[in-house]
Amino acid sequence: MPSPFLYTTPTDALPSLQQRTVTVRDRTFHLTLPGNIDDLLDHPATHDAFETDEYMPYWAELWPSALMLASALMAAAWPADMLALEIGCGLGLSGMAALSLGMRVIFSDYDATALQFAAQNAQTNGFSNFETRQIDWRYPPANLQVPLILAADVIYEARHIAPLVDLIAKLLLPAGECWLVDPNRNHADAFRTALSNQSLCFTTMQQQAKLPNGPTVEGTLYRVRLAKAQTLLTASLPEPWSALPAPVRGHSERKYAIAPPPSPAAAQPLAPLAPLERHRQADAAVHQG
Repeated sequence: MPSPFLYTTPTDALPSLQQRTVTVRDRTFHLTLPGNIDDLLDHPATHDAFETDEYMPYWAELWPSALMLASALMAAAWPADMLALEIGCGLGLSGMAALSLGMRVIFSDYDATALQFAAQNAQTNGFSNFETRQIDWRYPPANLQVPLILAADVIYEARHIAPLVDLIAKLLLPAGECWLVDPNRNHADAFRTALSNQSLCFTTMQQQAKLPNGPTVEGTLYRVRLAKAQTLLTASLPEPWSALPAPVRGHSERKYAIAPPPSPAAAQPLAPLAPLERHRQADAAVHQG
């Protein structure tokens, strides 16, 4: 019988680290992340994990969708002490944005090393109201329901859509919402169909993130809820896209900016991420332009 794939990136796959500072609206976050993604991609343990479960160390990059989600969260007014679950948290930027708004956060990922980075980053930024849980999203925990689920760039492969939609349906409280940002990958139509088939309804809003010396990456913010539920968030949250997002700036080697929402005709979907070689090509294209 299938079982969760729970992994820990070995310490010797991370020979170097880098520091990065990212400002989202009026809040600056300090991040520690792996120094070179190629160290992870080349490590024998990564190759073994890929053969076992098509594992890839996507957690080790700061992706544009995390910036878009953090910005959207920080544009809204939230109820005090809300509990948020971030799935596939990676370095934890979106969860830290939630912490900065007074939420309690559960960082979750199926790589325990990603959770260590997320926890360290949260502590570095002065946050303590969080916990970590190692979760394979194909196996939602039976003892957990939350009013808010956060996810950034998690439908990069078609095989993830069904389990993610199932997780959202199972872990959302009746009046809760999932805020998910996707950079308009090719699986968007399949994702929307899967949401509808699972009796989940959603609204969308397009956003953009400008990468350093590279292209402007477009994304979509999904607000997902149970179709027959009356969300408690509607009355207390203004629409986060009622005004243009404030800039998001980065320092160190890379700079990031959130651009105004594009027109639908301008959308340029990203290709789905796939095996090791294609990931190298995609990463080079994104970061070099």
